[in-house]
Amino acid sequence: MNSHHVKGAMHSVKGKLKETTGHVLRNRSLVTEGKVQQLKGIVHFGYGNIKDSVSHLRSNVRKIIA
Repeated sequence: MNSHHVKGAMHSVKGKLKETTGHVLRNRSLVTEGKVQQLKGIVHFGYGNIKDSVSHLRSNVRKIIA
């Protein structure tokens, strides 16, 4: 787990809160803003997964070479 996973989770939670608030208040722009923020969280989390995968790949290659 890295900082991108944490950022992604925070964006997703904030986005879901905005979306829910927008539904309650019948505010379409707030709903849309929340969905966009959730998408941003998914992207951050995905990037964190890629970084972790590359890091594991590097360490495995180093073990094979050594």
